[in-house]
Amino acid sequence: MFFKNGIRSGVFRLIILITYIFNLTFVQAFYPCSGERYLSAGSAFKVESKNSKYAAQFVNINDALSKQALQGQATAKSSTKNVEVPVKPGMSILSTDSNTQAYFVNVTIGDEIYPLVVDSGSAYLWVYGSSCTSKSCTSNKLFSTDNVKRAADESTFSLIYSSGTASGDVYEDRIIVNKLATTQNFTFGVANEVPDIFENYPVSGIFGLPSNNSDNIESIISVLSESNAISMEKFSLIIGALNSKDNTTSEDSALQAPLTENKGLFIIGDLVEDLYTGDIHYASLITNENHYWQLKIDSVYVNSQAVNFSTSEAVTGSQSSYIRSGIVDSGTTLLILPTQDALDLHTFFVNSVSDGTNFAIPCNSTEILSLEINGVKWPISSEEYLGEAYPQDSYYYGYCVSNIQGLELDESWILGAVFLKDKYAVFDVQNQQFGLANKNENAILVPYVNSATNSSDTISGDRSSTTISASNLPATSTAASSSTSKSGSTSFGLGSTIKPQSFMSWVATLILLAF
Repeated sequence: MFFKNGIRSGVFRLIILITYIFNLTFVQAFYPCSGERYLSAGSAFKVESKNSKYAAQFVNINDALSKQALQGQATAKSSTKNVEVPVKPGMSILSTDSNTQAYFVNVTIGDEIYPLVVDSGSAYLWVYGSSCTSKSCTSNKLFSTDNVKRAADESTFSLIYSSGTASGDVYEDRIIVNKLATTQNFTFGVANEVPDIFENYPVSGIFGLPSNNSDNIESIISVLSESNAISMEKFSLIIGALNSKDNTTSEDSALQAPLTENKGLFIIGDLVEDLYTGDIHYASLITNENHYWQLKIDSVYVNSQAVNFSTSEAVTGSQSSYIRSGIVDSGTTLLILPTQDALDLHTFFVNSVSDGTNFAIPCNSTEILSLEINGVKWPISSEEYLGEAYPQDSYYYGYCVSNIQGLELDESWILGAVFLKDKYAVFDVQNQQFGLANKNENAILVPYVNSATNSSDTISGDRSSTTISASNLPATSTAASSSTSKSGSTSFGLGSTIKPQSFMSWVATLILLAF
């Protein structure tokens, strides 16, 4: 949901980045289907066969990483003491699909629970409606509009993709996220038509989390803060599984997955200090009309070498070939760069190959990619930037798909789960800043038991009215969406998740109509 209209799908151009020339069958071998890419965004496995031409060079990635700490890089304070962390109200277990490509949370709408993608690159909440007959709706839970109130203006929404349309009506109801509740008139979209690109994900919609409010939209975080349901207007994410004490869950087993099945945490409100080590390092957001979590990247490093890109970018008044801007998007799987930036960056990975958009890196690579943000370097290890390995019978056996991708974007990078993995990320709406800390590897999730209240209680404030108008509409596949509100303003939504065994680009336009 972050790509500008006009993404071209022209003829692949083969880029030779190694010392010998590949046969032109590279495209067919590298990309099994024309226009698609074989890719899983899950953890890479390393090819260690004696038949591999790289067999003698393979190293233990963890050993290599321990020897390559970068100067100025954020490092966790070592501690051997375990700490138990109760999963309290406002703390929700993250789950994923089978390929670890989309992170979602259980959300109660009305009286039913729906899995929604946690998407910091989008500003609007929408769900699959019971009248939806699209393929994406046939195997996922649907929202029934029986006895649910339509929005006062009876508005509708339409999200138009190159492969289909997500469209429907706007309704009002109460939203509960692990016992944090809005009032009854929270406004969200109910889709009766959904593109097939969502078919392979076990979700029922999108949970949008913008950086701020606008004239026609108010974030759910702001709503909960203003109603005194939370004391801090912020939320936090840990993408990546945490330790847990047992296989039980929080008080209400219907709302939470078993703790041992967690793939991370979504936390609304107060910081949970036991979940991170050291300090939280904040960076101010770049003001933008699209409500993105956009920030300045001071420099990009591969090991200790700063990357000097081919083009300069103007960020917060500075023009530089080292500086970049990035949009933090939890609804995106990969690290997405403008095409030329991706080409430049991959030259720092020895023997990497590319067709200009998609890339492959030797599976034995140990380079550490780091993004410097407000003076602190945040590493992305090869465990994250290496995708699935090519099979033994492939011409590219010994290579892994790169989880760093190039597309024809505007200047900003898209910092997805590859960047956020195993960090404690803070999205501070009130102070318009984004923060990072190291995840506490010794934290152990345990069930929360509150003897003071009944387990069915929810936390809600005294606010009598909550209204959100539709704006940035997300999707969980790589897409571009533009949204036009009733006031005439236009914005673009974010979100990119690789569809199993393929990659496709989609263009989408959101149209809001009121009658």
